[in-house]
Formats: sequence, structure tokens, C-alpha cells
Amino acid sequence: QPSAILWGGVDKSLYQGPIRMFPVVQAHYWALELLDFRIGNHSLGISSSGRRKVKRLIVDSGTTYFTAPSALYPTIAKRLQATECAEVEKNAERYAPLVFVLKSASGKKFELEVTQET
Repeated sequence: QPSAILWGGVDKSLYQGPIRMFPVVQAHYWALELLDFRIGNHSLGISSSGRRKVKRLIVDSGTTYFTAPSALYPTIAKRLQATECAEVEKNAERYAPLVFVLKSASGKKFELEVTQET
């Protein structure tokens, strides 16, 4: 599906549903407050003691890469097994979505789910 980023206005023909606003919490990085990060239903952003391991999500429209704190990277790599793109496309339902739980400008939780179809 085609996509776009617009500054200075809204084109209602390009989206469905409400527009949600998120405050930038770290200048120069377009960082949003991340409450949790999950692969499927497995939380990687909250420790067993309830503390957040990851506190920011940096929005970057110019990259196809994901980064993570070095202590968390091995766990993410284990859950996101490397495979051929054709295999993922053929069996997309076998791959768990990435879920970013964010805090909106109104203070509400918002779950951004990224699937193979997104």
C-alpha cells in the first residue's frame, strides 16, 4: 500500500479512523514514550520486577532497520528468526506482530501493531 508523511495539513483521502497525537519526549530524535514492546503476546519492554527496559521509540521514516538496546537485542533476535522474505510472505500468519504500546498526547495507551501486512 502506498504511504505518505504530510506536514502542515491533513488529506482525509489518505487515512481511515481518527488521527492520534503523540508528544515528542526527546528533542532531535522524534522519540515517543514507549510503555511496552511486545512480539506477539510476549513483553520485552517490562522486566520481571515491573520496570520498563525500553522507554523510547524513535520514529524514523527514512529507514527499514530496527534497533534496540544492546541488552535486549539477543532476545529480540531469538524471537524474530531469520528467514527468506518469500517464506514470510507465503506464511505471514506464522510470524507474530510487533506491538509498540505508546502514551498518546491525551495520556491514553495506544497499541501500534505491526504485522507482515502492515
